[in-house]
Amino acid sequence: MPFFVVFILGAVILGAGAMLSPAWRTVQPRIGLAATLCLALVVGGAVFWAELFGWDTLVIDYLLFFLVSVVVLGGTLSQAQMRAEAKGEELPDSIQGWPGPRDLAVFGLLGLALVMALAWFELPWGPSGPISALLTLTAREGRTFHDLSPFYPNIQVYTAPGFHALTAYLSQQLRQPIPMIQLSVGALAVLLSAWTAYDWGAEWRDKRLGRAFALLAAGFGLALFIMGELAALLGLAFAYACAVYALRALRHGWLGDVMGAGLLLGATVYADFTVALFTVLGYSAWAAYRLLIAPRALKDLGEGAHSLARRRWVALGVPLVALAGLAPYLAANLARLLDVVPRLVDPSALSAHYAARAALIGLAIPVTAWLGLIVLRAWEGLPQGLRAALRGPVFSLGAGLLALTLGSLTLWGFGDPLGSNARDVLAWAARHLPKESRLLVTAHAPDAAWAMGLSERAALPLPQATFLGTSAAPPAVVGQDALPLLISDPNPQAWGEDQADALRLLGITHVYLPFNDSDSSGMDVRYFELAHSNGWASLWRVRSKAP
Repeated sequence: MPFFVVFILGAVILGAGAMLSPAWRTVQPRIGLAATLCLALVVGGAVFWAELFGWDTLVIDYLLFFLVSVVVLGGTLSQAQMRAEAKGEELPDSIQGWPGPRDLAVFGLLGLALVMALAWFELPWGPSGPISALLTLTAREGRTFHDLSPFYPNIQVYTAPGFHALTAYLSQQLRQPIPMIQLSVGALAVLLSAWTAYDWGAEWRDKRLGRAFALLAAGFGLALFIMGELAALLGLAFAYACAVYALRALRHGWLGDVMGAGLLLGATVYADFTVALFTVLGYSAWAAYRLLIAPRALKDLGEGAHSLARRRWVALGVPLVALAGLAPYLAANLARLLDVVPRLVDPSALSAHYAARAALIGLAIPVTAWLGLIVLRAWEGLPQGLRAALRGPVFSLGAGLLALTLGSLTLWGFGDPLGSNARDVLAWAARHLPKESRLLVTAHAPDAAWAMGLSERAALPLPQATFLGTSAAPPAVVGQDALPLLISDPNPQAWGEDQADALRLLGITHVYLPFNDSDSSGMDVRYFELAHSNGWASLWRVRSKAP
């Protein structure tokens, strides 16, 4: 099923990008860039609309229909053809810039790696996975990005909404579990990042630089995918596209490229705050550099980039377009964002995982650019005959390393942080328990962390709060003082009337036990009834209090 989700979403987004790319005013058609812009318009447009008129997953249906209609009915291919005919040009495919066999081989290798990853990874790995699933669930069920409605409406959310809007929509429309949808979107984001980086290198110099950029971007993308940082992957795809449009805008001065860079910059904010912070800082440094340096340092961008007016136009126009796209969101959430920024830059708040995450995000674009140029120059320094002899072995070595890496991670248990037995019971809860059910998980993470995202029911305790997720405030419910004791109780089989009363005060209807049947057989049947068991984990219903 993950392959089906990727196929549907990928066909729509990449198809729209393939149709839009020749219609956009470019020297060569850029499929990855155009596809990423289409996805950014859908994600950013959904959040923009939600802040003005309210959130509903049907908004994305309307946006997708509008996008495809405009791209197709706008005369996609005819626009490029008419421009060429007006100049008397008849260009072969090799000059037009469509991906050739070598380019498609690179993307095919990456696609194979992503297919392997989707086959092996049952849940996103890392601490962000269960928090992201929880936020997608509340976006789908509560129709809000700002709190945990309808489950815990008093708990405020501090996270970018774009990824969760998209995955909530896909989960509802395709009727598939949230973690599987999120992994599928993450895989597509890796492919878009690599393809957009390819367009960046090809736009900067040629297709060979594009292939070097694509491989490096794929490496960063796969690392974030393995870490379970799927929202960051979406933001990184937008950030790469923003870099391409900014480069093109400075080189050509076209209004469409300025708008494209601004829209992608705004979409990055909607996708992930950490990626947005690095993108804003990087763009600011790049814009300041281009404004202050001597014109002779701009030879790589053409004569037009020497114009101070154009440099000012690009440096100021891009953030103005981004601010226009973000205006409703900023107006409604400025105080919330001001509270988030200090958390993003506070080193004491960073665990090892989030420090590694921040390092990968911050280094992705500059390392792709610098190392890509170094690798290409080293490759071009080899004799022509040696390059021809090495091309096949290098490609085979890359495929083997990808397969070995993903296979090793699977053997080490990276593919399933929770375990199939726990997933089975929680998935049963999602299919069979009433929507108003509320679960208590007596185990510590990872069972407790994933309980709400997999069961799609209110569950306590919530995933551990981080600066990427929710505020640390506990749910205000009657009897909450008993909650820590119940969760940490090492012997729930000894529970009796007092514990059952405490569970009823908390609104708990079911208790999840990560023990086998023999261990849980001591549950007092006067107060608890077995709802489901798979021989390892069990789910018990709290009986109503006898009159």
